[in-house]
Amino acid sequence: TTVVAVDPLYKNAKIAPPSENILLYENINKVNNPKFSMIFACDVFHHLDQQSLKDSLEYFTNHSDFIVFKDIDAHDKIGNLQNKLHDFFINHQWVLNIYSSEIENYFINKGYTVKKMSLKKFEYSHFFIVAKKLKFK
Repeated sequence: TTVVAVDPLYKNAKIAPPSENILLYENINKVNNPKFSMIFACDVFHHLDQQSLKDSLEYFTNHSDFIVFKDIDAHDKIGNLQNKLHDFFINHQWVLNIYSSEIENYFINKGYTVKKMSLKKFEYSHFFIVAKKLKFK
């Protein structure tokens, strides 16, 4: 099994992979793999712009039938504001609103069955979506 990790911090940190079975990339577009058994995105997309979110969702649905997506839920307005303030003062960035219903609908419209859960973490809500591509015979 090979794990592919994508994080822009790897470009600057020059972290050595802990194993030859882990491939590190700084950008999802540099990953040269036609199909993944699973894609897992955890607390990533609220740090990116809207176009990067769209491009990544398209990449995900083109490369995997099983996707797990976890992020801050902007439906929780108070919690989302707390997270925005945290990221603004700690990371000096104003982050993107990620709405769980929009992500859920995106996967459904692409032919995935979706299970969505809400999680409370550090006083702001996260959502957890598991999307599996429907197979037609």
